[in-house]
Amino acid sequence: MRAVQVLLIVLGAAGLFFFGAVIPKRVLNVGNLSGLFMSVLLLLGGFHLSGVCSFFAYAWSRKGAGTAVVVMLLGAISAILFLAVLISLKMAFAMRVRPKAGAPAIVLGCEVRGEKPSRALSSRIDAAAAYLQENETAVAILSGGKGSGERISEAACMQRELVKRGIAPERLYVEDTSRSTRENLINSGKILEEKGLGQDAAIVTSEFHCYRAMLIAKKEGISAGAVPAKTFWLYLPTFWVRELFGVLYEWQYGL
Repeated sequence: MRAVQVLLIVLGAAGLFFFGAVIPKRVLNVGNLSGLFMSVLLLLGGFHLSGVCSFFAYAWSRKGAGTAVVVMLLGAISAILFLAVLISLKMAFAMRVRPKAGAPAIVLGCEVRGEKPSRALSSRIDAAAAYLQENETAVAILSGGKGSGERISEAACMQRELVKRGIAPERLYVEDTSRSTRENLINSGKILEEKGLGQDAAIVTSEFHCYRAMLIAKKEGISAGAVPAKTFWLYLPTFWVRELFGVLYEWQYGL
């Protein structure tokens, strides 16, 4: 019992650190909000473990409604854990799906701060540059519109940075109207078709995002492999959890 209590407290404290530390960096989304909520529950469970156990024992002993409550709570917890593990495994394996050699790259946009790439976008630009340098005949579609607080489109920012890294401008196609991952891939698919580039692609995006991007790409008729870009370790828990919700939404409502 003591070991379980310590484990819950340690997990809760670690969660508060990882999910809370990104808030001063202007990151606040369903990922760290739900992470903070779960971390608080873990801490409360750790500090009051005997009371939690007593509640479940009492409810179970009451039979009828009490037993039903226990079963529903345990069932909900089990379902959440199962889905989290299942989706996480799919996300992890998706990163390892390699694209066909020389396939056109589709670089998915991310936040631009003014005219400069955010840390996440810089990572995607680095991954795209490495792929294009390794595949000297490949071209890239840079996909991302202009959002709130952005002076230039995400695609224009990526183009500027890739040219600085020595990538020839004629290898870069700009798609600067999309506002979501689905639009990124729909619009990029149109460019693949218009330019006669085939239906194979190398999707360059953050590692946690590869699975959902490839899932959407498949629905749009694009056969894709992944070129995963690294995420700063402090941000990874928040964006990984947020992506769990994104995948669930795609499974449920993706067309």
